Amino acid sequence: FGLIVNGSCGSSHGSTLTAAPSSNLCTAGTAGSVTGTGPWNWSCNGANGGTNAACSADIQTYAVSGTASPLAGGTVSCTPDPVNHGGSSSCTATANTGYSFVDFSGDCSGTSCDLTNVSATKSVTGNFSLDSYAVTETASPAAGGTVTCTPNPVDHGSDSSCTATPNTGYSFVDFGGDCSGASCDLTNVMATKSVTGNFSLDAYAITGTASPAAGGTVTCAPNPVDHG
Repeated sequence: FGLIVNGSCGSSHGSTLTAAPSSNLCTAGTAGSVTGTGPWNWSCNGANGGTNAACSADIQTYAVSGTASPLAGGTVSCTPDPVNHGGSSSCTATANTGYSFVDFSGDCSGTSCDLTNVSATKSVTGNFSLDSYAVTETASPAAGGTVTCTPNPVDHGSDSSCTATPNTGYSFVDFGGDCSGASCDLTNVMATKSVTGNFSLDAYAITGTASPAAGGTVTCAPNPVDHG
């Protein structure tokens, strides 16, 4: 009978590696085949009735940091995270309500982000912009005056105030569309808006007088008469 040898793992056991171990597998016993793609497993087999040892090594992984800019703009998610050495990770940017995704920066650029053959930590930023909405300003009739809304466009969730200014010979009546009444303040805007300023053409009365009153009548037509 030979000497009993108990299998014992070598220094590769418990290590974090970038490739499957091929050396320092066992300090005693005979190394079995290394299996897996990370983590890796092998055995150190004893001899003459000795025990076997189960050994393993982990693969190196790298964190992918996903950041939104501005933070309120949305989220960036990368999968997988962490990613194995030599592996790939795909990042997705999701805009919050009121924001739109612009592009990636950092270790990605453009509108898509696929990290390949990763061999170091990565940092990916998703850039977002605050949505803004146009306010359509209309005068009715067009010759009646102007409608001005400030600011225009207006940022998501912000306010805009509209003013109606009549042209000579017209008077402002009221607002229509997304406003009503004599004033227009759009608040917490979350979509495009349309504001109409309604104007009326001025008219002037003509007083017809007979002198002496018993002498006859004075009639003017039309009366009142439109401006101009």
